[in-house]
Amino acid sequence: MNTDPSTPSNCDSCCDLHLHSNVSDGSFAPAQVVRFAHENGVAAISLTDHDSVAGLDEARDAAQAFGIAFLNGVEISTSCEGREIHLLGYGFDPQNAALRELLQRLTDERHARIPKMVARLNELGIALESARVFEIAKTSSPGRPHVAQALVAIGACKNTQEAFERYLFTRGPAYIPRAEVSAQEGIHVLHDAGAVVAFAHPGLTKNSKLTGSEDFQKILKTLCEAGLDALEVDHPSHLPSTRRKLRKLAREFALLETGGSDFHGAASPGVWVGRGRSNLRVPLARFEVLRTQIEALLHEQHEA
Repeated sequence: MNTDPSTPSNCDSCCDLHLHSNVSDGSFAPAQVVRFAHENGVAAISLTDHDSVAGLDEARDAAQAFGIAFLNGVEISTSCEGREIHLLGYGFDPQNAALRELLQRLTDERHARIPKMVARLNELGIALESARVFEIAKTSSPGRPHVAQALVAIGACKNTQEAFERYLFTRGPAYIPRAEVSAQEGIHVLHDAGAVVAFAHPGLTKNSKLTGSEDFQKILKTLCEAGLDALEVDHPSHLPSTRRKLRKLAREFALLETGGSDFHGAASPGVWVGRGRSNLRVPLARFEVLRTQIEALLHEQHEA
């Protein structure tokens, strides 16, 4: 059964290409996330943890057991034109040396970033220790959501939303910027590993409005020149009007369309596997087209 009573369970002929587990900042183990997909009737999925592929084996085994089609996935944080850009990679070889090196670099940066944020909070009079954050995270990919959870745990904030709004938002008093990895490098490394690469939740791009935005167009053009393959059109944060604009942009730039719930569990209220706000439902055809593209890329690599 669907364990989220606020969300309908019937999701026949749909897929979810954006899911997080507790390997990064989700609430549930990879196999549990797959179980939720099965309970909701989701036919195909990709686990896309932040900067980590550690949950893929568990998720793949669970998907096979439930008869769910599965693609390797990952979400990496990059920058382009001064903006933070998240890239989703699909169908890659998780043992690729260049990819593993990049993920390790991102993981090391995540671990180094936590004490810096905690130090900022200490300066603000909040008695929080880095060890508490790492204890809560229990993951190789600690991040701001875990700092937010720690602030709630010690009673400094009522909930994680308050933690972000008061301290952890971009340019907030406890915010520490990431060490930059360019989007061009991210796309190159993911391609080298055999991935199809999508621009994640482009409607969330900081300070970029889709309507008539030269800034957004410049970002998209730069990403396409670097080899971007797809746009994440369907996302809970995208209103129907935003999705229409993104579909138009996907056609203009000859990009595939992807989508997913961006499910995190407790950190994503109103979202469940295969479902999300604004009547999110990603057609299974998105998965099939993506898988066909991946197979074509593999064939090209073998022929080269």
